[in-house]
Amino acid sequence: MARRFQHPHAVRVDDLDTTEDGRPFIVMEFIDGEPLSARLAAGRMPAREAVELACQVAEGLAGAHAAGIV
Repeated sequence: MARRFQHPHAVRVDDLDTTEDGRPFIVMEFIDGEPLSARLAAGRMPAREAVELACQVAEGLAGAHAAGIV
């Protein structure tokens, strides 16, 4: 299901598998940019930017929920 789910506000999952010794792994698309942790460490985020980011997260979660991913 994770491989079929595609949304502009969610990272694409390309593969799910296990290593030869049984450890699970996920292969996801590479997103070039600044990690949220670095952005937050840089200082207070303006309210407009924070709201825009929160809306994108909510849209991605709503898309996943609509696809049956809980």
